[in-house]
Amino acid sequence: MDILRGRTHCPFGIFRGIGPALTAQVGTSALLFGGHNFVNSYCSTSQLGKSGNAAMSGFFVGILLSPLNALLEGYKCRAQVSLSQKNFEVPTKGTNWHSATRGAFRGMTATAMRCSFGNAAYFGTYSVVEDSFGPFMGGTLARVAFWVVGMPFDVIKSSVQTIPLSTSSSNARLIPTARAMLLRRGIKGFYAGLPITLLRAVPMQAAVFYTYDRVLTWFR
Repeated sequence: MDILRGRTHCPFGIFRGIGPALTAQVGTSALLFGGHNFVNSYCSTSQLGKSGNAAMSGFFVGILLSPLNALLEGYKCRAQVSLSQKNFEVPTKGTNWHSATRGAFRGMTATAMRCSFGNAAYFGTYSVVEDSFGPFMGGTLARVAFWVVGMPFDVIKSSVQTIPLSTSSSNARLIPTARAMLLRRGIKGFYAGLPITLLRAVPMQAAVFYTYDRVLTWFR
């Protein structure tokens, strides 16, 4: 609200972190869908069926992409919560690079859990729905499934990643953060921001999957 009222960085403050966000979106989407197709081709002989194979490949590709997601989204989250560039923590000359590197990858466990379980639900749901209702509806419900499954881990990830880099790593871990959040806000705290996330993500992912399906058709 301070940004919207013109107290900080107006009008460009509302776009804080857009660079890393776009980089993460474009890079990880390309790797996610490409990796999913590659892994899914090797899962085709399993006994899990089409949707089971899609979910399993999404799970493994999500884990593989977790380091990249943790790094880019950590940078984005710290940029978005800082009130000024002076408060934005980045490694500088004289920084303990071991600590800086560990800080850059904070939230890795929560990111891995969000990406693995979330993408399993994502591709599994799409595989089931797309056959009956087409890629547009499949993409819509796939993203809903991703966030319903992955939102608790994403909230924990964001909380961990916005802890100052100078904070001890023992205070920036999944279990302590989840326990503190549960005591402070209850179960609903793990789904904070879900409505606005779905409002943004659902139409975008419907378009993404529709485009994805058309591109695959062209190359077959």
